[in-house]
Amino acid sequence: MSLPMSQSTMGTPTRQGLPFPTTVAILVALAALTGYLLSLPLHGLASWAWPAMGALATAASVALAVRQSRRQTRQMHDAQVVGVTGPLSQALEPGAAPEEQGGAARALQGMRMLEAAFEQSGAAIVITDALDRIVLVNPAFVEVSGHTAVAMLGQPAELMGMAPLRGTHLPELEQTLREGRRWSGESMLTTAQGIQQDLWLNVSTIRNAQQRVTHHCRVFQDVNPLKEQLRTMADQARHDSLTGLPNRRAFGEQLFKAMARSRRYAKTLAIMCVDLDGFKGVNDRHGHQVGD
Repeated sequence: MSLPMSQSTMGTPTRQGLPFPTTVAILVALAALTGYLLSLPLHGLASWAWPAMGALATAASVALAVRQSRRQTRQMHDAQVVGVTGPLSQALEPGAAPEEQGGAARALQGMRMLEAAFEQSGAAIVITDALDRIVLVNPAFVEVSGHTAVAMLGQPAELMGMAPLRGTHLPELEQTLREGRRWSGESMLTTAQGIQQDLWLNVSTIRNAQQRVTHHCRVFQDVNPLKEQLRTMADQARHDSLTGLPNRRAFGEQLFKAMARSRRYAKTLAIMCVDLDGFKGVNDRHGHQVGD
């Protein structure tokens, strides 16, 4: 398949030499000059005929070059030498010219890209039909769930350890999907080994041209490392790094909870303060690091 002809300067065939009418005029003039020279007496040739004959030979060479140039141009057109315009990626792809790529070819290329993204995604993805039966899973979900892809296809999602798409299990999910929005929240997944994992779930619907729900898409992400990191940061913010004892922030939080309990149950709250004599002087004189 060849690329279309373009006006680009790269690889574009051009016609070299003189136009055809000019070439004909030159040949006629040469013929007339030759006849005139032959009609003259021989003694007149000695003074100026030889330079004229040299000019005649030069003109003949020019005519021959014109013919060769036209022959080369025809050969270039026969070989369909073309230029390249537009992005380089178009020239590197099969059927590079956009006008030669039909809608079906572009759709096929898009489907292949989506398939590759689905397979390579680090998030676990499950697609179910309108009855919540599994029709497609990606390798990440196979790894998380512990089930094989063949064993899961056609099975209800609930039997494969996923929470059913009902408001009793995932609050406000039904209303959110009915409005065409994406639902997000924590959900539990039971693996093939019976282990329950807390995952972050995104659920969305896939609709047809009549806006009827045909499929559901679940995307699971493991947020346990993030939650563990947040718990560690919260613990560090409430405890002394040297002794591990609760710090001033932790004391304020516990005091607030104790005051709320005393109001709720009408009980007396007592607070005892212990002062260490001379300890402030240690901090002031030697610094808080020595005091710790």
